[in-house]
Amino acid sequence: MSRFSLLTKCALVLSSAALLAGAFQGKPEVQTKPEERAKPAVEEKKASIEGTVVDAASGKPLKDVSLMLMGAAAAGSPSAATSNEAGHFSIKNLEAGSYMLFATHPRYARQMYGSRDGLMGGTRLAIAAGQELREIIFKLQPNSVISGKVVDEEGEPLKDVMVSALKSIYQRGRRQQVPVGTATTNDLGEFRVGNLAQGKYLVAAMMMKQGGGTPAQDGTESGYLTTFYPNSPEASGAATVSVGAGTETGGTDIRLIKTKAVRVKGKVMGMTAGQRLTVRLFPKDGGVLGLISARSASVKPTDGSFEIAAVTAGTYELRAMDLSAFRAASPGTPLEVRERPVEGLIVEVVQAPDVNGEILLDGEQNPKPSFKAQRIYLESLDGLTTMPPMTNAAEDGTFQLKAVPKGKYFVRVMPAPDGSYVSAITFGDQKMGEDGLEIGAAGTAKLEIKLRPAAAQVEGAVQDTEGKPVPGVTVALIPKSKSYLLYQAAMTDQKGTFSFKSVTPEDYLLLALDGGEPGSFYDPEFVKPFESKGEKITLKENDRKGVTLKLISKD
Repeated sequence: MSRFSLLTKCALVLSSAALLAGAFQGKPEVQTKPEERAKPAVEEKKASIEGTVVDAASGKPLKDVSLMLMGAAAAGSPSAATSNEAGHFSIKNLEAGSYMLFATHPRYARQMYGSRDGLMGGTRLAIAAGQELREIIFKLQPNSVISGKVVDEEGEPLKDVMVSALKSIYQRGRRQQVPVGTATTNDLGEFRVGNLAQGKYLVAAMMMKQGGGTPAQDGTESGYLTTFYPNSPEASGAATVSVGAGTETGGTDIRLIKTKAVRVKGKVMGMTAGQRLTVRLFPKDGGVLGLISARSASVKPTDGSFEIAAVTAGTYELRAMDLSAFRAASPGTPLEVRERPVEGLIVEVVQAPDVNGEILLDGEQNPKPSFKAQRIYLESLDGLTTMPPMTNAAEDGTFQLKAVPKGKYFVRVMPAPDGSYVSAITFGDQKMGEDGLEIGAAGTAKLEIKLRPAAAQVEGAVQDTEGKPVPGVTVALIPKSKSYLLYQAAMTDQKGTFSFKSVTPEDYLLLALDGGEPGSFYDPEFVKPFESKGEKITLKENDRKGVTLKLISKD
C-alpha cells in the first residue's frame, strides 16, 4: 500500500469516527431490570445474521461480494463473509449489539446496508442475544464512475495526480469535504474514480509529488494548489458532478492552478539512533484533505536537516512524525509561509508522555460495573490527527493513553455505559468544558472520568407520512444549550426504532431528518428551519421517555 493510499484510508477513518460513535449507540434496545443485573453472569447466547446480496437494478443475486460487519462505534474486530453463487451470506457467533454491514465488489458501489448514499449513512442492525436475524436483502448499486482529465496551465496532461470524489460532512459544526473514492491519473492525464454510488459529488485534484527541480535565484519555484473541478482553489467555488446508478459521467476535466511556492528548511534536534522521521506541514483548518495533501520531507539521520519543497503561501502547523510508530514526535509549531523561503527552523523531538487515568462512579451502583467495554478517545481541538490517542479501559476502570502529544482535547468514552452519563472529566486541576483540556505536558496529573449512573433514556420510532417505520435515518438529539459535548445521534434500525441510553439531563430537540449531510445537526444555522417540526423534550435524571417522530424532509 502506498503512503498516499494509507493516508487516505486513515483520514477517512478519522473523519467518520466521531460520527459513527454518535450514530451507533452500542447495545441493542434490551431492557434489563436492576434485580437481574445483580444475578451471577450467565454466558450469553451468540447471535447470527444472514441474507442475500442482489443487484439493485435487476434483483439478480450477486456472488463474490465481500461483506464486513462492524460493531457499534467501530469498536472491536470486524466479522467478514463472502456471498456464494446464490448471493447468500452468513455471519455467526455474534455478541448482542448494534452493527453496520458494508459490502464491496469490483463492479458495484461501496455501500453500507440500507444506505441511500453509498458509504454515508445506512441502517443499523440491532440484534439481541441468541437472535438469528435472517432475510437481510442487501441491494448493491451498479458501479458509478466519474472520469476526466487533469492538465496544467498550458493544457498539457499531468501524470500521478490524485483525484478524489468528495462528499460533505460536518466536523464540530463546520462543513468539510471527505474523499469517498480516489484514482490516480495516467500518462495521458486521464482518471476514472469508480465504485461510487449514484449522487452528487465535488471532485478535487492534488499533485502529491512536487518540487523536483532547482528553485530560482530568489528561492521561489512553482507549485500546484489542490484544485476543485473545474478550476477553483476552494470547495465553495466548485461545480457539482452528478452521476447516475451504473453510469459514467465523463468530461470532468480539471486545470490545476499553478502558483508561486518556496522551500521550508530546518533541523530536527533530539533524534535517537535509528529513529526514522519526516516533517509535515499541515494546513490550518485543512480538514481531511489537508491531512492527505500535507507537504512533507524526510529528515536526514546524519544531521537532522530537512527541506520541504513547493510550499505555497498559507498558515500551517509543522510537526515531526515518527514513521516507525506513525505518530507525532514533536509538538505542533505554527508557521506562516509567504513569498520568501523559510530557513533556520528548529524542531525539537519531545517524548510525549503517557497519561494514566481512571473511570470512577459518581454515585452508588451495585454491583459495581465492569468498564472493560469502554474505550477512551482523545478528540483534538487543534485539528484532525493521523492517529488520535485511544485505549481500552481495564475492568476496574483504569487506563493508560500512550504517548499523548501536547494539545487541547475533548475526552470521549465510547460507548458510554447504558444508564450512565459523564458528569465530570478532570485532568489535574483542569475541568473539561467547551474549551477541552490541555493534555500532554510532562507531569503526573491523572485523567479522571466520572460516570453518574442516573442517565436519562429516550427510545422511540421514526415514521413516514403514512405511519410506516423508516429504517436507516439519523435521529439527532440536540441540546438547548448547544453544548458540543451533549449532542448525540442514532441511526434507526431495521425496524425504524432508535434509542439513547446515556443522556445527560437537559432540554433537547429531537429531529429525524431525511437527506441531511452527516453531522449537519451540529450547525445551528442548518437546524433552524426545522426546529418547529422537531420534538422538544425535557430530561431529568433517571427519566425514561418514549417518542414517535415524523420524518422531516430536508427539501
